[in-house]
Amino acid sequence: MKKRLSELDALRGIAALLVVVFHINATYPIANNNLVQGFVKFGITGVDLFFMISGFVILMTLEKTKSWKDFVLKRFARLYPTYWVCVSLTVLCAVIYLAVSHRSYAFILHQYLPNLTMFQQYFGVPNIDDVYWTMLIEMLFYGFMLFIFCIKKLKHIEWIAIIAMLPLFIYSSQYFRVHFPGYHHLLVTALPIINYFPMFVMGIIYYKMKFDRPTPLRYIALLLCILCQASLYGNGLNVDLFLSFKDHVLITVFYNLVFLLYVHDKLRFIVNKATLFIGNISYPLYLIHYYISVNVIIPALLGFNVPVLLASAIAFIVSIILATLISKFVEKPSIKFFRDKFHTADKLPALPPVSLP
Repeated sequence: MKKRLSELDALRGIAALLVVVFHINATYPIANNNLVQGFVKFGITGVDLFFMISGFVILMTLEKTKSWKDFVLKRFARLYPTYWVCVSLTVLCAVIYLAVSHRSYAFILHQYLPNLTMFQQYFGVPNIDDVYWTMLIEMLFYGFMLFIFCIKKLKHIEWIAIIAMLPLFIYSSQYFRVHFPGYHHLLVTALPIINYFPMFVMGIIYYKMKFDRPTPLRYIALLLCILCQASLYGNGLNVDLFLSFKDHVLITVFYNLVFLLYVHDKLRFIVNKATLFIGNISYPLYLIHYYISVNVIIPALLGFNVPVLLASAIAFIVSIILATLISKFVEKPSIKFFRDKFHTADKLPALPPVSLP
């Protein structure tokens, strides 16, 4: 089991690197080379890969969970302490930087408490750091899976998830967008998971393929998921701003091929010390890198005439260091504390909810 999960950790590390490099490059292009820019832009889809991993791991977690309370405690321990520290550190850096720059920082302080909930969108409060938008999507997915667990239908999760996904073909249709724009906006605002749900479903199916068996019906279900995700292009996906429809479809297919390699034990080549290290710190790295790099470190260094490439490299290294410290002194201790205090026998690796602005 540990050997099999190490591939997911490595995959998480690669996804995290793609996201970090994309975010830095999107604001401060690190190269004028068209080939480099053409590759780096796909980093925005790192969030899709994270969502697929989340679908896989959350189902695995629930199948080994005895009660809904146990699941909630595990998720809380894994997510909130680290998230709170990252939000607080981001706010502190933002306040200091804005104060030194003689700019107002009151607005960030007003946004601080709502952002600690992960549900700030429902309070009408902006994300302090753009990457926080995925936290709400992850929480909605956890709620969906927990509901299925509580009604004792987890063994039918594939069928339930696919049936729940089918209405998205109507939601994503041009007819619905044109004739019912109000309802379309209401759905995506109230349920932001709607544009990414097929990615979670793919993860669920790959878990079943990995630990049960691949079947023709499951391959058909995966094809349906790919078609559904493709149909969502133009409905508010982040990739709409950076990728063409063709690119969107190609990268979705590519990620499915990666998971197929994993299902058939052909993905071991990505496992090494570097990818495992980044995978292990990927959650705090995802949460801490964006605002501090793009809005604080790089602008400050550019003010001292530091070249963009060097400034970006320094911001990247600082993000790695901060993530490592947060993982060591916050993420892992909080998981151990809750495990010891509430006696939750959790053998699974921490799952970052990640994503991307």
